[in-house]
Formats: sequence, C-alpha cells, structure tokens
Amino acid sequence: MEIFDRLKMARQNAGHATAKDAAQRLGVPYGTYSGHESGTRGIKKEDIERYAKAFDVSLSWLAFGLDLQTGDLARPARFVGTVKADGVFYPVSPDIRGDDLEKYPPLPLRRTVQGVVLVDGHGLKGFAEDKSLIYLDLLDNEMAENKIGTPCFMTYVTDQTDYPAMGYPYPGASSGKYNIERLLLPTMRDMIIHTAVPVMAIVPYYTALKLKEFYKPKDQTSLNLKNKFDIPRF
Repeated sequence: MEIFDRLKMARQNAGHATAKDAAQRLGVPYGTYSGHESGTRGIKKEDIERYAKAFDVSLSWLAFGLDLQTGDLARPARFVGTVKADGVFYPVSPDIRGDDLEKYPPLPLRRTVQGVVLVDGHGLKGFAEDKSLIYLDLLDNEMAENKIGTPCFMTYVTDQTDYPAMGYPYPGASSGKYNIERLLLPTMRDMIIHTAVPVMAIVPYYTALKLKEFYKPKDQTSLNLKNKFDIPRF
C-alpha cells in the first residue's frame, strides 16, 4: 500500500465522502489534494503532517505504513552506511534502491524511522566497537540547539555540495556555523550543517546477533524513502 492509498483510506475513515469535500474542509486547492490522493503530485512533509492531524491518524502510519501506536514496527531499520577503520563515514550510494539494502531489526521505540550504521573496524574506538550497530532516528534530522554536544551523523555544506560526517556539533565563530568534533580526525571549524541525525543507541555485535535471531518482521519491504521525504541521504 502506497502513501496515496493510505491517504484515501484515512480521508474516508474520517467521514469525508469525496476528495473535493476533504479539500474544502482543509482549505487546500482541490487540484493539490486530488493529486496527492491519486499519487500524481509529489507530497511534502508538511502536507503529510497536516493530513495526519486532520484525519486523526498517526504520522508514522500515513507517511511510512508503520503502526507505531500499537508498538508494531512493521518495517525493519534500513542500512544507511558504514564507518570504517579510518573513522570516516561512508554512506550508501544514492543509486542503490532501498529494496536492495540489508534489513536490520528495529529498536522498540515509538515515533521513529530508524536507520543503521555498521561499524567496520576500530575507527570509533571508545565510542562504538568493531561490528557494532549504530541506530539513528532518520525523522529527527534538523540541526537544533538541543543537539549541541550530541553525537550525530551530519551533512555539511561546502561549495553548495553536501558531504557526510560523524561527530559532535558545537557552536562556531559566527551564527549559523558549527564546529564538528570528530573522534580520530581533526575538528572541522565553522561549517554549515544541513542535516544532523542523532545517535539513538549503539548495539554491540553480540547483542545485534541476538536481535536479528529473534526478529521476524511481518513485512520485509524496505523503507525506500529516497526522493520522497525530507530525510537525509548523506
């Protein structure tokens, strides 16, 4: 079931007989709403949030098909990249479809869409050991004051191009710029951070094996989010 199918279902369950009726109640142009419900028009994050609130459904279900209200994580966490022995974060190529990526068991946390970074080597020694899994909340991706000093996977902007980094953001010399402190690499100073995804948990290798052993997802379909929502691609 795609997002436009869930949108139609939510609209009908909320008592709106037609798309035109719903558009009028929401104050949205009919062409815009009908395009969202038919799947012929791209849908932005703020539109999804508006529809979820208006139709009284969870944002996670409408956007991703995750029934987090009941604690049922219908989809696995998706692999987003690797930190290798040099301490550098290597994200998944944007050319690889989500269906082709390895799946990981999700952590039992509500209102999250989870990604996993694999530690391959001792590049994060003292923070995350070799073969650990680092879990991220992909929905929480905006740089904010409460992330100062928090370990994050980030994208920073240089010459209008985004580059990935893992570290701790701290205020830079001027407003809107940050220093990125890294574990085994030099501090990057006065960077413009585009996205900052916080680390939710670090799962050691042995525990990760146990999680995977007992996890049996109901739906193996991957979270193929690329080019659909405002979620960092690193």
